[in-house]
Amino acid sequence: MNTKMIARAGLLCAFAAVLGYIESLLPPFVPIAGFKIGLSNIPVLFALSVCGKKQAFFIMIAKILVTALWFSGFFALIYSLSGGILAFLAMCAAKKLKMSVFGAGMCGGVFHNIGQLAAAGIILDNINVLYLAPALIILGLAAGFFVGAVVKLLVLRLSHLF
Repeated sequence: MNTKMIARAGLLCAFAAVLGYIESLLPPFVPIAGFKIGLSNIPVLFALSVCGKKQAFFIMIAKILVTALWFSGFFALIYSLSGGILAFLAMCAAKKLKMSVFGAGMCGGVFHNIGQLAAAGIILDNINVLYLAPALIILGLAAGFFVGAVVKLLVLRLSHLF
């Protein structure tokens, strides 16, 4: 990894942390505990689109650690890691299947929610959290589409810099 790549990764990590902070200030959009649009996933999907899997994975892990330490706690870290890793794998699979950035964002949104539901079911030792699955899948599709749309614009405008 050269200096330029490290600087770009640092910039995207900082961007993800700032977006995570902004999102923590926003009021909830829906009455489901923990649901967010996923603004801090924009730099991760952007990195996956223009920088590659390794840098995108590093940015995703750094984003989760920083935002969990700044804005939440240990349990949020577990939920974020379980959702983030599953979402990252889904976005990588979508990219490998040559899906658009919209499709990758939507896959990421859905699988992030599935990962968090699985973590909640294990932590709470209660399978009833799965009743939230249909709503969270729909919300994940919508949020993922929004993230994909923003990333599409960023790729068109900024990919030459990366």
